[in-house]
Amino acid sequence: MADTASPLVSEGLDPVIEPAAPDVLVMSFGEVARFRIGFDDKTIRLISTHPKADQDTIDHLVDDHIAPRIIAAGGDLVLHGSACVIDGCLAVFLGQTGSGKSTLAASMHADGHRLLGDDAVVISVVDGVFHGESVYPSLRLYRESIDQVFRDDVRTTAMAFYSDKLHVAADNLGDGTGPQRYPIGAIYILTEGDAGVMLDRFVPADACMALVENSFALDPHDPVAAAQRMAKAASVAAATACYELAYPYDFGLLGEAARR
Repeated sequence: MADTASPLVSEGLDPVIEPAAPDVLVMSFGEVARFRIGFDDKTIRLISTHPKADQDTIDHLVDDHIAPRIIAAGGDLVLHGSACVIDGCLAVFLGQTGSGKSTLAASMHADGHRLLGDDAVVISVVDGVFHGESVYPSLRLYRESIDQVFRDDVRTTAMAFYSDKLHVAADNLGDGTGPQRYPIGAIYILTEGDAGVMLDRFVPADACMALVENSFALDPHDPVAAAQRMAKAASVAAATACYELAYPYDFGLLGEAARR
């Protein structure tokens, strides 16, 4: 399903970022909103908005777009993906916008595997082991996916005025119980297939590139930050099982994809 207000902003495009002063950037999201990001005083200020931009929209831009990029600017590797806890370890699902990572993670959450979040996963090292945690507990789905995944009614709220996606208040999501950071068990890069569910392991070099392609960056053209991001991704790829998970966009195959 396509988002409804096409010329305003696209969920799959990076915001436009321009320097305004030393340690100050202006981040623009099409016609929807412009923000001043102050690294000097650690502030995010709203400069201007579209007349239809409500608080839900502003919160979405800050939580799902600005926060992961600021965290990445601080030196952490932040992956664009969802994360579920399986047997005490984290399964991380990466993919481009529309690849189905939120739907797959929601399906696993509905089957009892706790979802930490569906948009951004911050990578850290604890006692020599790579761990992951979500920037915040989130689940955003289209109504079609909500109806297919959840057996019972769930509470939803609007995500942004320009999108048909909804925030889903699933049980045990963001309730503060249990750890928020877990060792990473495996990383799956989702692609669309046409012949059932296929699972192939990446060699580390290809896994590294996939991690970089599915990571957040404040300035993708900054060569120093890009080199640091590549080095961190290479370390994760060398130490972690990374797979390509391909399956058609078919709700009937969600169970098989999750079992893989």
